[in-house]
Amino acid sequence: MASLARLRATVTSGFCALLVAALFVSGTTPAGAVPPPPVNPSDDDISQSESDAASRAAEVGRLSGLVTQTEGEIDRLNNDMELKAELAMKAKVDLEVAVEDAADAKKAAATAAEVAAASQQDIDLAQDKAKDFAAASFQQGSRLGSLSALLDSGTLNDLLERQQLIGAISESQLDVINELQRARVNKANLDAAARQAVIDADAAQQAADQAAKDATDRQNEANDAFAAGQARLGDLRTQLDDQQIAYTAAVNTVAVLKSQRDQYNQWVELKRAEEERLRKEAEERARIAAEKIAAEKAAAQAAAEKAAADRLAAAQAEEERQRQAAVVAAEKLKKENERKALLAAAEEKIRKAQQAAADAEAAAQAAEALQRANEAKQAAEAKRLHEAQVAKEARAAARRAQLALEEAQREKDAFDARTEAQRRADEAKEAAEGNNSGWDPNVPDPDPVDTPDPVTPTVPVNPTPNPNPSTGSSRGDIIVNAGLRWLGTTYAWGGGDSNGPTYGIRDYGVADSYGDYMKIGFDCSGLALYAYAQVGIYLPHYSGYQYQQGQRISQNDLQRGDLVFWANNTSDPNTIHHVAIWMGDGNILEAPQSGSTVKISPMRWNGYIGASRPGT
Repeated sequence: MASLARLRATVTSGFCALLVAALFVSGTTPAGAVPPPPVNPSDDDISQSESDAASRAAEVGRLSGLVTQTEGEIDRLNNDMELKAELAMKAKVDLEVAVEDAADAKKAAATAAEVAAASQQDIDLAQDKAKDFAAASFQQGSRLGSLSALLDSGTLNDLLERQQLIGAISESQLDVINELQRARVNKANLDAAARQAVIDADAAQQAADQAAKDATDRQNEANDAFAAGQARLGDLRTQLDDQQIAYTAAVNTVAVLKSQRDQYNQWVELKRAEEERLRKEAEERARIAAEKIAAEKAAAQAAAEKAAADRLAAAQAEEERQRQAAVVAAEKLKKENERKALLAAAEEKIRKAQQAAADAEAAAQAAEALQRANEAKQAAEAKRLHEAQVAKEARAAARRAQLALEEAQREKDAFDARTEAQRRADEAKEAAEGNNSGWDPNVPDPDPVDTPDPVTPTVPVNPTPNPNPSTGSSRGDIIVNAGLRWLGTTYAWGGGDSNGPTYGIRDYGVADSYGDYMKIGFDCSGLALYAYAQVGIYLPHYSGYQYQQGQRISQNDLQRGDLVFWANNTSDPNTIHHVAIWMGDGNILEAPQSGSTVKISPMRWNGYIGASRPGT
């Protein structure tokens, strides 16, 4: 606050000095009046301000580098978080596949049990046929001898070891024994298959549960790292903003000090010019007075010369008129005295004129001093009024900032309360669901129950197509135009299926902070699977699996409708975290991230791992 007050005072002082100089230069200052000298900062003040500005600039550069580095880390963390989200989606897809496999395995086990039961009936029938054959042979007195051993044998192998019977039994009778053997083997195989099906179903369910848990753990780790990076970035940006403000203030200080120095130098030149003008005016007045005195002296000299001539004429006349009386002489003396009086009066007039000129000069200087004093008083009063207005505005701004801060705090408290209430409700719901988490392969899964959404979502009922989409009828055009139908639709993590946008799902992290599970929309792979479903190609809801669909496409062979992918490690498809639809002309159609919408973006080649063309 102190540095800000000093900056405001310096700027105000500089502004006042500039105003005074501008008034003088524009001719509003009365002729002959030089304003008071403005502030003249020292060379040390200017040098120190320049040094301070340079150090501030260096700190701004350092913090800018840290911000750039942290933004890069944030981008990396964001990509990693997207990857974790995609892996969580992969676990969801794997779980769905495992559940389907488990259901198929249970059906296979039931089918195997039915087949086994039918096989047992076949075995019983074969045994009955064997007994009938033995009885018939005995009644006919067959040369086979007693068949009681055959009927008393415990296993089929014992029966078959009796090779002497083979030659005596007819072809139809051998078929009965072979059928008995095949039925027993088939039953054993079906029993083993049923048991293995149950084992495979259990293993699939356990693998799916573990995959979901691992994905959730990785997602939480990524969310924590991303939040920490965002916090650090916020701190750095705050520091950078403070330093940029300080740097701007330092640069302004340098500019003000240099401006004050320039104004002072201009004032010195102005004062020198004014002094030169006054000197020349004084010299001119002195020259005029001297010329006037010289003229008066010349007139007096002419008068004296004329008087001398008159005296000479008078002397001549006196000589000629020697007889004139004393009255003539007295008249002559009177005229001489009058001439002397006139000469004395002229000299007195010259002296008074010189004194009057000196008095006028002194009066002018006094008037100028009074004028300068009045102007200085007016400038000081204007400065005081301006500073009072600035202080009043500063107090009003501080009050508005305090009110805004209090309002923001109230909004934050309300948001925290809503978030805590939602978290507690979710925990209660999860606890209630956790009490019924057991699975019995012999008990059919209950039908899903639709949970009403707490927020009425905003989604276009009849989405408006892109005003200028391609009107072609190729597969790629159909795919792109299908996605363009939903331009501007809200991003929702886990949202989207072959029929269009759907509710998002919880990720207990970033997506939840945006309320994606309460929105209807698409995520990146959901938009891709919807677009491809419109041409009869059904993709899994996971970008990593979508990358494995169809042939790989090189960058030079990209066609409209191809899928393009990004990964944290462009050599490892397991790190794919985003997918978009190639539109051509360097543009893509994508659902980028939480808080955004389905939109058209320029193609980004950084982190690009490749493209695929599902269905080929």
